[in-house]
Amino acid sequence: MANKVEKQDESVKTDEVEKSKSPKTMAFVIYILQLVSLLNGISLIIAVVLAYTKVDDAKEPEWMRSHYRWQIKTFWMFLILSVVGFITIFLGIGYFILLFTLIWFLYRVVKGMLRLSEDKPIG
Repeated sequence: MANKVEKQDESVKTDEVEKSKSPKTMAFVIYILQLVSLLNGISLIIAVVLAYTKVDDAKEPEWMRSHYRWQIKTFWMFLILSVVGFITIFLGIGYFILLFTLIWFLYRVVKGMLRLSEDKPIG
């Protein structure tokens, strides 16, 4: 009897791990795509599309939704700050805005990856 209960507990734990593994892997892939986007911009667009498609799928565990929202907000803020930076380059301040944007972007991606590896929510 006790052996049967242990097997059921193990199967429940395995199911929970499997449910969280797929969204966690996808969130990690999106963070990697965001980093790669510094070399080619198209991967950032792919990353945000994936985040938008996955944000509603991440119901278990609930903390995964925070990562997808974090990735989406990172995309939009990066885009806005980059546009402002490029527009203000002729004033000289644009270079500082772009440098700040790059540092901010890297901070958000690395922080997200660290929190994801700890199985904790972000934001």
